[in-house]
Amino acid sequence: MKGLRDSLEEPDALARSLEINRRLLESSLLDRFVSVALYASVRNEVSTEWLFGQLQRRGCRTFLPRVVGERVEFAEASDWSRLMPNQWGIPEPREGEAIPIEALEAVLVPGMAFDENGARLGFGKGYYDRSLQTFQGRKIGLAYDFQVLPVIPRMKHDLVCDWIVTETRIVHSAVKGAAREEP
Repeated sequence: MKGLRDSLEEPDALARSLEINRRLLESSLLDRFVSVALYASVRNEVSTEWLFGQLQRRGCRTFLPRVVGERVEFAEASDWSRLMPNQWGIPEPREGEAIPIEALEAVLVPGMAFDENGARLGFGKGYYDRSLQTFQGRKIGLAYDFQVLPVIPRMKHDLVCDWIVTETRIVHSAVKGAAREEP
């Protein structure tokens, strides 16, 4: 998966990302939400910078993760240009207090791969798995079509997304059963 994602040319990755962002905004997945956490993309992940601006125009409070120890916490970010790279080069907010996870309504999640039942394969550190373990809001994976497989390996503690948005579809994960696609 990493090789496939890395092989995307930048213009193609940005065009696909924009389509994913638009598909998400045109759906009802974030309607009426006022506190949404995003991530700042690196290494050809689905970009969220355009989405960040669109959510702010809608009046949403936007939060981004920052690494603290073995977890991520989410801090409010109002200016994308003020994000600073952390030790792995991932842009994150350096200012502002972290919001309690319960105060977020939705978290947009990056991943290396997802399956049609919502399972997510991350990058091996477990930050999102640990940090969102008790999160009751909406978890939305953003992925390119090729990153969504019928089934991926999953451990008991792995994060499961409620929805996965790609450039051609929105998949609702079925907790116990087959996934279904939404228009």
